[in-house]
Amino acid sequence: VVDCLEKSLHVFKMLGYKQNSGVYYDEVIDSRACFLKNAGVSVKLIEPVDDNSVIKELIKESEDQAYIVCYETTELERAAQKLGKEGFELFDKEGLGNENTVFFKNANREFIGVYIAS
Repeated sequence: VVDCLEKSLHVFKMLGYKQNSGVYYDEVIDSRACFLKNAGVSVKLIEPVDDNSVIKELIKESEDQAYIVCYETTELERAAQKLGKEGFELFDKEGLGNENTVFFKNANREFIGVYIAS
């Protein structure tokens, strides 16, 4: 979660990341977002559109830090069992509007996204 998408894009590109999606509007969380990738690591930058965005509060809490770590798997049940053993429970089976992603959280409000690869 970032305060200014353009400034963060510049920094990530300086670090060798390549933008692999256009900037798009996410109406579910009222934000602008894009994906970047470097050496197999994907990053999604998210910027709240206005003060009513549910993401705005996360900026105060995370101070431009990662707030969700995402993994890709072809075995969702296995991933869910492994996360459950580590204290994570299903938080959002709709993936904030993305049908191929589910989110888990633990008591510390740490989030993990699991992308289901086809």
